[in-house]
Amino acid sequence: TYSLVASLGDDTDLLLSGPATDYACETYDIGDLYPYFYQNVGQYFGITQACYDQWFNVFQKCMVTCTAAEYKELETAVQNGIRYPTTGKYRIKSTGTRNIGESYIGYGSPKTSNKSDGLITVAAANAKTDKTTVITLTESGVTGAYYMSTNGLNVQNQTTNNQPFPGTSETGVAFNFVIQSPGVVAISHDLTEQGYFHEANDAQGWTIPGVVRWIASETPSHWTVEDAYDPGDVNEDNSISIADVTALVNIILGKDNGPNPVYNHQTADVNKDGHITIADVTALVNIILRKN
Repeated sequence: TYSLVASLGDDTDLLLSGPATDYACETYDIGDLYPYFYQNVGQYFGITQACYDQWFNVFQKCMVTCTAAEYKELETAVQNGIRYPTTGKYRIKSTGTRNIGESYIGYGSPKTSNKSDGLITVAAANAKTDKTTVITLTESGVTGAYYMSTNGLNVQNQTTNNQPFPGTSETGVAFNFVIQSPGVVAISHDLTEQGYFHEANDAQGWTIPGVVRWIASETPSHWTVEDAYDPGDVNEDNSISIADVTALVNIILGKDNGPNPVYNHQTADVNKDGHITIADVTALVNIILRKN
């Protein structure tokens, strides 16, 4: 028999055991793939629901017996099944690795001497009303790397430790979203030991803690990425109403297809099938009827 431990990422370990028939335990560890089928399925930087549905039975089989070829096929399917954000509007939430309480990345002044304006942490309770927490991610052409902008500013690299990442009107730089566990990432500009996003420690005297450059060995903050607005909130007013239906119909009729669209085409895909059609109108109307 073989036995191995699969970490669930929350200080919980699951002991897996079974026959070692045709299974190269020294080379292929099915426990490495275990979290992808049990953590954050369907969320950004986890596997898609479609990947889960297609491969879960294969994964269960490999928990008992698995050839090297089957394992590699499953591993490739998981790698190809990661749900990466497309260009759009998001909020980036701290998992609380370094700081106290839940917070989101925003932009402003840390109100602390010797600290420049830049990325800051915004308490979760204030995230919906603070427009700077809406982060536009723009695909860079490299998987998992994005340009970031907020508050009309493009986020730049920071070259000085313990200073917030600044924003300017100049073209920004690409930041790498590095998967730490399914659905959870660390963020860095250059993937070296330097340059990771860290929440500043409250003990350092910040009035509003910044999101600062620091070294990776100091445990970079971990983040999750979520849509900035709920599916169906097409006009971005943080509520879902008949006004969103009107906005959605305008998109479908081609009245909002210019370079600077008025409405949110990301949330207009209400049923998340990758297309904006009359089916999304039906889904949106059903959401409104359920609310009422």
